[in-house]
Amino acid sequence: HNVALVVMESTGGLEIPAAKAIHRSGIAVIIANPRQTHQFAQSQSLTKTDAKDAKMLAFFAQMTAQKEGWQTMLYHPHTEAEEVLEALVNRRNQLVDMRTAEKNRLYQVHETQVESVKQLIAHFDRLIDDLDKQIDDHTHTHFDGKAKVAEQIKGIGSITAATLMAMLPELGRLNHKRIASLVGIAPHPRESGETKFKSRCFGGRSAVRKALYMATVVATRFEPLIRDFYQRLLSKGKPY
Repeated sequence: HNVALVVMESTGGLEIPAAKAIHRSGIAVIIANPRQTHQFAQSQSLTKTDAKDAKMLAFFAQMTAQKEGWQTMLYHPHTEAEEVLEALVNRRNQLVDMRTAEKNRLYQVHETQVESVKQLIAHFDRLIDDLDKQIDDHTHTHFDGKAKVAEQIKGIGSITAATLMAMLPELGRLNHKRIASLVGIAPHPRESGETKFKSRCFGGRSAVRKALYMATVVATRFEPLIRDFYQRLLSKGKPY
């Protein structure tokens, strides 16, 4: 077969080794959003088998290749530096979640166990501080240019910048609308005739969206461009 494009569904990371191998063999590959492929499949047939799914994805690939700008959807493997930074950021997020769980547990455990919980929280503090140093060193060693640009925005700190570098490598390759949609912060309109439903943000990269939330809250107060944009939207009646 003269294969020009391979499309596979996102399966929580299990698809990455296959996507890397296909990309390295010189074949274009797209990791599709399962929601999109599911809706596409429903428009084709109600039958669902592995063979039908494969044919559906092949047809989906043919339709995708006819769209203008489909090349921007292509999968590009992370560099080694990006993979290391992503691993550091992911581990930090895991430890922060575990520390939060222990802090919540402080008010639930028996008084005889409070000291044990405090010791574990202190241990998590030390591990997170160590990871913060590793993340900062790695970011400014391998992503110094991009990181400095991001950190010039009031509200963006070293951890938020590292999250963007590791989990949003498309920054600089896609336009701002595509980036917003990729992260899941673009309120897509839903209209039918004269009926307008409330626009909602959904999907996207939750880790990036989570990291950006508090940074945005700070930026709406102290970053002039974002503050003015935010106030302009509020004055038009947009919800907070």
